[in-house]
Amino acid sequence: MSSTAHRAMIGQKAVILAMVAASLAVGFSIGVLGETGLFVGIGLLLAITGLIVLNHPILLLYIVIILSASVSVFREVALPLGNTEMTLSGVLWLSIASLVILFLLVYARKVRVPKYLWPFIAFFFWAVIRWVITPTGFIGLKDILWYSMPVLFGLFVPLALGEDDATLFKNVCRIEQALMYSALIPIVFYAVALGTGLAEMTWRGPRGELIGAARGTPLYLLIVLSVSLANWRYGAMKIKGKFFSVVSAGTIFFTLARMASLLVLGIIALSRVNPRRKWQILVAIFLVITVVYYAVIHIPVLHQRFFFTEGWDISMGLKGFNTAGRADIWPMVYFSAMRNYWIGHGLGTSRLLVGNIVSERRDARYTERYPHNEYLGVFHDTGLVGLSMLVLAWGYLFVSGWLRWEKASGPYQRKWGMTTVFCVGAVMLSAVTDNTYHYASIVIPTIILSSIALKASVKRLGST
Repeated sequence: MSSTAHRAMIGQKAVILAMVAASLAVGFSIGVLGETGLFVGIGLLLAITGLIVLNHPILLLYIVIILSASVSVFREVALPLGNTEMTLSGVLWLSIASLVILFLLVYARKVRVPKYLWPFIAFFFWAVIRWVITPTGFIGLKDILWYSMPVLFGLFVPLALGEDDATLFKNVCRIEQALMYSALIPIVFYAVALGTGLAEMTWRGPRGELIGAARGTPLYLLIVLSVSLANWRYGAMKIKGKFFSVVSAGTIFFTLARMASLLVLGIIALSRVNPRRKWQILVAIFLVITVVYYAVIHIPVLHQRFFFTEGWDISMGLKGFNTAGRADIWPMVYFSAMRNYWIGHGLGTSRLLVGNIVSERRDARYTERYPHNEYLGVFHDTGLVGLSMLVLAWGYLFVSGWLRWEKASGPYQRKWGMTTVFCVGAVMLSAVTDNTYHYASIVIPTIILSSIALKASVKRLGST
């Protein structure tokens, strides 16, 4: 064994021992100090992980993947924080963001800003300025945290992947495989929760402990599906691509998540088209609409998921359609936003408004709740200025991915172009009915893959 390989093996063992020691320290702290020990344990874990990440930054990307796939578990624990609350998942994302900032400060001379990142930076700074103009406490600071994630990881990922082509290519392959295999993590949680009675299958999908409302999991699996389908079509890991495409799509359908299920059908249909032939795209969209219509009308479990009435037909329009309260919430948020449509009312104010509506009509426990339309929420909080920046940032990323897919000279670059298109498209479309831009478990993996796609096109990886 060469000296280099021997040192690498020693380093890997040291990392494993450090993580075991950190886990024992966390467990001991929680056991001795109770709830306070949770924060002490997180602090210990953060300190040890920070030392490791400074020397092995790629490990943080694996941690992101594991946390994203396990997000339903960590969202079950909520911690009070000023005028809002933060789940354990949010605390972990805050810790990860802190590690990224530490790494960027230590290696500031190596940091380069990709062109696609400037609109994200502009939106982030506008969010900060908007919070300064109208301070909204911790509820606004939470938004700043989520809006900072594309910027932080857009700067961090290129450094974490490595600079020389050999290291970069090796790390990219490992990240791909880690993403695909992560599709098995939610399946384990569902099996344990449903098998032990901690959760049950309802007409809205699986609900209960360990899996919560299962909202973030199907959206994350859309990212896995995008990577898997791209490998199925263009990559060297075609068998794994096929397998994990079936696994991720099947799990999403099992959750009965409406928007995610619709996006699955769209992604699968578009995964076989030639992006240079626009008529194929139109045919794929038409087939998806047709399949969705007949499935929703004729499959009882789907009909119940989408409509309140059994006798619905197309002549009734949206009457009887189950919007889960959105039909009541969206108009109120919109009319409130129009009172200050240029710069908005301040970060988090849309959630406070919706929380007041829900507490008056349904449950007094709610003090804040998302409007389940990110564009409407951003418009209300940051005005047309912020909304324009947000749409420009994600739209630019989508268009650049599409051009890469359409015009790339080799299959490797087309694979990453296709991956970017599907991931960013899933984020942007799901944000119409959900809070996707606040879900680090979807946004960060998408930025990771977009950074890889940019590296793949610049470095010409896989061309030899």
